[in-house]
Amino acid sequence: MHASRWKVVTTLAGATVVATLALQHCSDGPEKAKLTPEQVEEVCIHIVSCQHVGNPASTERVSECVNDLMWMGMAEMGIVDYGDVISCIKDAGSDCEALWRCSNEGHPPEACDVSTYDDHCEGRMQVQCSGDTITYFDCSRLEGLYAGATCVEDADTGEPDCEGTATCDPSHPTNCVGSTLELCIDGELMRMDCSLIGARCTQVMPGVDYCVGRGEACTTEDTAWCEGTSVVRCLGGHEAHQDCASQLGVEFTCFATADDAECGPRGTQCDGETYIDTCSGASLEYCRWGLLDSANCTLMGYSTCTEGTDSAFCE
Repeated sequence: MHASRWKVVTTLAGATVVATLALQHCSDGPEKAKLTPEQVEEVCIHIVSCQHVGNPASTERVSECVNDLMWMGMAEMGIVDYGDVISCIKDAGSDCEALWRCSNEGHPPEACDVSTYDDHCEGRMQVQCSGDTITYFDCSRLEGLYAGATCVEDADTGEPDCEGTATCDPSHPTNCVGSTLELCIDGELMRMDCSLIGARCTQVMPGVDYCVGRGEACTTEDTAWCEGTSVVRCLGGHEAHQDCASQLGVEFTCFATADDAECGPRGTQCDGETYIDTCSGASLEYCRWGLLDSANCTLMGYSTCTEGTDSAFCE
């Protein structure tokens, strides 16, 4: 994917079931329905269970899945809609083939050898061998970010990637369409929804449009800081407030770094990236957004909890 000064570039394209789902948690923005913590738990329990069924040596963990849904969802700022995928997975439950089809653009699981498989494009579809299984991703899901998004094979390596096909005039680098800021970056048209960071899209000078905060005047342009649970950015001479708790859920708040501020989980009991899931009887114990949590496998339709290779899963 192309890097962007606006940090809205997706890391999604096509690798795993988790990656395919990753943008849903906050992709609908603050005013629309989001996954609840219980729904995130349920989705990840089913995903990880199926991964272990398909590959007994799998090291996939519920903690990691939940963590990925959080971070990758926050990264995309509301430009991809995965409501259909989530609804499908909820209906699939513990039916692994149905679940895989949900998150693989309707395709059933099909084995591949990553050392020999030729990743490629099929129309707008990106087709890759990941984790010994062929995965599909429809680049048109990225229309919100890339105008005319399609799959393009790299001229040098042949590797498929999602790119926008709409070109633009670099002499007119910005343009507002409603609340969306259109950006001409290296001749490619990209988009960002200003409303999702508490800003509006407006003209700041002749020929220059920008995301401008809706709050009080400020002078430290393009800086960010915390006010309670909100990230506050100085954009276009005005403060833009993004309330992490109301947008992402009560488990989130604002964290300040040396030169920036961002949303993150309140909990500090554990780290989802490194926590090793375990079993306690029929319950799976895992890390949910910085907090220790557990899920009873039998209540979710499974027989028990089983510990695998550096992980645990319901089966």
